[in-house]
Amino acid sequence: MYRFIMIHFDKCCFCVPLRTGCLILGYLHLIGSIIQAVLTIMALVSIASLADIVGKLGIDRSVVNGAIAISVIILLLVLFLLAFAIVLVVGLHKEYRGHVKAYLIYYLVFLVLYIIMYVVSLATQALNWGYTIGTLIQILLSVYFLLVIHSHWVDMAAGNLHGA
Repeated sequence: MYRFIMIHFDKCCFCVPLRTGCLILGYLHLIGSIIQAVLTIMALVSIASLADIVGKLGIDRSVVNGAIAISVIILLLVLFLLAFAIVLVVGLHKEYRGHVKAYLIYYLVFLVLYIIMYVVSLATQALNWGYTIGTLIQILLSVYFLLVIHSHWVDMAAGNLHGA
């Protein structure tokens, strides 16, 4: 049987106990998802009010309807992100490996999709160094955070529930 060799961390950010670091990451993801949901709802309300104004002026509403559709899709994705952030936090607090594994799978899938979109955007758009460097740093941090949470998931299986 083949085993993948994964990097294992004993601490998060080289100074915080692993479980504590994972909880911090989970709560930051949860807070970020809540903020994204609120902002998306506010944008959707703004666009809907704009639709009323456009309708009263007799202007074509197809652009506004498209913006509403896109906002609803974004809201659904953000609610999906929020659900998995809750799954992670509950899994970390109650030491449910299945919850943490579900989050790891979700995070890995979205990270791979994000990397694919990044590579496609680099291949199809003019080079923008700010975007290129910023997104690369974001991807590297995401990989690191994925490895940190994976390390805690491995520790949960070994019975080392509260990290080193």
